[in-house]
Amino acid sequence: MPIHTNYFSPEDYATYVFGYAFIAIAAVIYSAGINAAQMKYFVSSTSIDEKRNVMSTSFWGTCFIVCFFSVIMLIGAPQFAKILFGDVNYIQLIYLSTAILSIDALNLLLFNLLRAEEKSLEFVSYKLIQFQVVCHGHMCKIGNVYVCGYQAIDLTQNGFLLKGKGL
Repeated sequence: MPIHTNYFSPEDYATYVFGYAFIAIAAVIYSAGINAAQMKYFVSSTSIDEKRNVMSTSFWGTCFIVCFFSVIMLIGAPQFAKILFGDVNYIQLIYLSTAILSIDALNLLLFNLLRAEEKSLEFVSYKLIQFQVVCHGHMCKIGNVYVCGYQAIDLTQNGFLLKGKGL
């Protein structure tokens, strides 16, 4: 987004891009291919019971994987921040990445279900809502306004540190 390149210094923009690259790679691990298997077996299932079994197995398998990797990321957040960003002060990015990865992994199941059941209108509606939330999140961070009770402050000097209720 051009607004990011104009707002951040090259060093801060590199951190921003590296965070997104980390999320993209970790998303593959978080989904573990369960979403692809869900789609394949859900479509090929002939009975309602088989479809429910596929959905249940996909859901609980994804929940287990999400919980497992999220606990690892939360416990090791200082180490991950140091390894990935070179500074423990970026620990908030690890927390934020963990939340994003968890929500995205579970969202994939819903989107696959809607695709498999050929509910195009609902699929597009949820995707548009997701797109709006993501775009609004970027605007709020860049615009230095409150997001869910937290305020992004001093992005260029302190690196995405958040302050507000609860921190």
